[in-house]
Amino acid sequence: DCQEFYYASGTTCMDVNECDFNNGGCTSLQTCVNNIGEAPTCVDMPTCSVDADCGAFKVCSGDNVCVPECTVNQCGDHLTCHESGVCVTDLNDVPTLFSGDCEIPEYACPDDDEYCDEMVTFDPRETAWYYDGAYNGETENNQSRSFIREHLRKLVDYASSLTQCKSQTFPLGNSEPIHLLDMSMENGRMPQTPDGKDAHPPGSHSNGQEIDISYYQLGEDNEPRAPCDFYDVNGANQARCMSEPSTLDVWRTALFIGYLHDSLYVTAVGIDGKMAPYINDAISIYCHHGILTNRVCNGPIKSPLK
Repeated sequence: DCQEFYYASGTTCMDVNECDFNNGGCTSLQTCVNNIGEAPTCVDMPTCSVDADCGAFKVCSGDNVCVPECTVNQCGDHLTCHESGVCVTDLNDVPTLFSGDCEIPEYACPDDDEYCDEMVTFDPRETAWYYDGAYNGETENNQSRSFIREHLRKLVDYASSLTQCKSQTFPLGNSEPIHLLDMSMENGRMPQTPDGKDAHPPGSHSNGQEIDISYYQLGEDNEPRAPCDFYDVNGANQARCMSEPSTLDVWRTALFIGYLHDSLYVTAVGIDGKMAPYINDAISIYCHHGILTNRVCNGPIKSPLK
């Protein structure tokens, strides 16, 4: 049995983040701070008389406390106002999964199936749940960077199909397919840039064992674009989130990553550092509610975006 403030996840006791539920019992004029193994702390928001009393991205509310520039009403249903002043997914508002039957492709490979270790391409390249498009110099007739081991192809097919089926009742996001990006060359080599240089960090994207996949988004599709601001104050592209991921579909992305862990072949999932807290919290909530029950519930996704 787990001690108070923890819940059982398989054979592991995980901390309950009380702040994910009803603001941890704090008032609307307080910020909830989660404490590992203890009750949460309710911290009063700073008081003010005018906007100038508040720091960056804060304004003085009618209750004379400093609040983010955005408000709950401005953010809309199922979103909440982050302290940075942008609207993000409200993790207190857990969506209901579709309870009907889903026709899902198998992901498991028989132990004696040698074909599962072969280098293959996604065929078909487009379904209702995934799209293997022409990216990074590819064309519709030359998918040179899109070779993958059959066991990983089957897993992505399975996880994306199950995610689309189970999330069809979600109030946010879209039902469009997730996009598949760089994999490996047909000979197992890492994809190259047009001038012949390696397109990824050393040791990655080799032998069809890795794949880049877009994030699920809150817009009208899931095309590969940043769900946040990649640019710093000087306008330089940092190739990572410099602001909160305001257009990330947290619930679908977390569900997809969770389903990927149905396979023991998955050893790492790389996610952006700004997105990781949202995705990890959503996974923990899914595990707490018994929606996810596999090994992803044993700990947070730690791998950074390459």
